[in-house]
Amino acid sequence: MAKITRKELSRGTKLAVEHVNAPLTAISSSLAQKTIAPENLKLNKPAFSITLNCPRLPAYAFSYQDDEPSKIVFPIVLPPLQDQWTDNIVGDETPLPVLKSMSVSVDLGMGPNAVKDTWDPAAIDAELAAGDADIYDIELEIRSKPQAYDYGFNEDVIYNVAKETIFKQEISGLLFDGEAQQFNPIFINGIDETIDPRRTYLLTANFPNVWTGKSDPTQLQFCVSSLTIKLNFEGPSVVSDLYDGTTYPVQNIPSSFATSSQYSAVAFTPDEAEADQKITARSGLPRNGRIQKNSEALDTILLDGLAAGRDIHSQQPVSSSIAEQAGYTVMAVPMFGGWNDIRAEDINNIGLPYGETYNSGSGTPWNGYIQDRRIIPISQPFTIHHVFAVNNYYSHFVSSPNSSNYPFLSGSGRNGGTWGSGLVPPSTSLSSSIGVGISTGLRADDKQYEQVAYAQIVSGSKSLYLVDRIKSGKFAPLWGAGTASSENYDFEIFQIPLVQNNSGGRNTRGYVDQGYPYFIGKSGLGSRSRRNVGDVNNPGTPKTPNTDGGEQFIEVRWVINDPNGLNNGAGVNPTNSVYVGMGGHWIYLIGKMEAAETSF
Repeated sequence: MAKITRKELSRGTKLAVEHVNAPLTAISSSLAQKTIAPENLKLNKPAFSITLNCPRLPAYAFSYQDDEPSKIVFPIVLPPLQDQWTDNIVGDETPLPVLKSMSVSVDLGMGPNAVKDTWDPAAIDAELAAGDADIYDIELEIRSKPQAYDYGFNEDVIYNVAKETIFKQEISGLLFDGEAQQFNPIFINGIDETIDPRRTYLLTANFPNVWTGKSDPTQLQFCVSSLTIKLNFEGPSVVSDLYDGTTYPVQNIPSSFATSSQYSAVAFTPDEAEADQKITARSGLPRNGRIQKNSEALDTILLDGLAAGRDIHSQQPVSSSIAEQAGYTVMAVPMFGGWNDIRAEDINNIGLPYGETYNSGSGTPWNGYIQDRRIIPISQPFTIHHVFAVNNYYSHFVSSPNSSNYPFLSGSGRNGGTWGSGLVPPSTSLSSSIGVGISTGLRADDKQYEQVAYAQIVSGSKSLYLVDRIKSGKFAPLWGAGTASSENYDFEIFQIPLVQNNSGGRNTRGYVDQGYPYFIGKSGLGSRSRRNVGDVNNPGTPKTPNTDGGEQFIEVRWVINDPNGLNNGAGVNPTNSVYVGMGGHWIYLIGKMEAAETSF
């Protein structure tokens, strides 16, 4: 409904029945129909954030390539939710998120000055001297490019370059320094940039003084400890996911969340003043309007806040008048995050935590794989609409290292530096198996898993899941030793499809064919019974979820494998083939999260 309005009355105006009845009747009707407009809500633009972290960045992460600095890069996509999706990706009425602010922090070691972190493991890290923190000056930038998916091709897409800058900011490292006043994190407000779901965004961070250093160039250079950047957005309020059984069968959702049995409306029936009757405040009969009495009854409902959202046990209120009580949410999951990239030549020495089925010897094929996993406790129920994987080949090239100035990086360069440019692996049999699951059994005996999303992406058939490719700077790793412009990229973004829970045709909306949204949340007495889910082994065939409404955590796994061997000795992957670039891979879980509290 439209926002409730009232007529402004001049002093001395004689009250008429329409002055009393119209606004109260409008409010009563709104409460009864569960159609309170978002602009009538105190919290009408749900906030969400994306938190990105690199645990440690060596100085060569910010080295120079023909006078252009290398940077740490985070690709981001924010597509429409499944129920907003159209064949044109976004319709004219699809509301868009807005980037409002961000915060940036580094590890200060609980001291008054920034940390002196060097790339030499033999050196002792300590605090910088007061006033030297400008070594940690930061240059931030956000650029964007059209996505390659389904938009035809133009120069920007073919060469995968993000040319349009929407935000740029320099931060003085001295803000991290000082005993009297110290900022960590540093907040940047007033950005206000609308995010287009048809574009890919690149957040880049450069520390220009970390590589060049501030003092004697013969001294070892500095590193960056635990860089964390948090992007804060405002998104549109959206309708909570429910289950209608046919048109929109949300997976694993509590059976009580059916569209046929939505919440009961809040009861508020005001007195209506009748014509030719005296309008009163409290006294009289209902026909007198009793304005004050009605206002107090309404205040009792509204001052406590209207019930909305779902609690930590996926319980929803028995009465609600708010239709749009959910918002966009993003969970960024880091994978293979280390202080270096991972290349073919590293495989025989990598060991834990990533190496599996170890087989030593540089001349023999690696008969195992490398794997990373993340365990994420479920704290609040939400619905996953999309899963994306960011494959990172971004490595840093220094044309002529000076072993006298940087003694720790003398020799082959793999003792901590990346002196040779990285290559996108040329093996067509290289695969990434990426899965998202939910599980029970945390501190309990009954351990069960249920698959939420899964894809095995083989290099020879990447296009089945490909959303976009991105070149972040002047140089990018080439596919093997090739020169094809279509292979000139640093990052690839893939959609990992949700398990399909219905058969026939395109299941629902997304870059690839996938199942309907997947509800994840702890159970209460009224939310344990769950709807069917898709079977990863039998797409389109629904089944009862193994977790039986008792999921406690999300698990994300990423396995990189090649049946011909991952190491250089296999002969299919050159020494500089990059499996994981600087800063690691990323998984994005995107969907809806219901409000925990909503005020009128």
